[in-house]
Amino acid sequence: LTAGAPFAPITVRLPTDTIYLTHQSQSPTVARLLVSDFTTDPTAGNLKLDAQGAIEFRLGATLRTEQTANRYYDGEYSGTFSLTVEY
Repeated sequence: LTAGAPFAPITVRLPTDTIYLTHQSQSPTVARLLVSDFTTDPTAGNLKLDAQGAIEFRLGATLRTEQTANRYYDGEYSGTFSLTVEY
């Protein structure tokens, strides 16, 4: 975010649900990866724009394997989620 009011607080809304990453084949027989527990650094409740009205923050999450009898395969896994930043 750039060109905001200097030192203005911002609100970041992170995903609260688990995000499923699926294999590029989209086959239901391939195990999925799970992404959850999203965080920011600095912590979402403490984010403020700098003196130039800009901010940079890191986004992190926990990546886990799915508890299933299905196997994982080499290849690309993808998924989507929404991140909202308001100021």
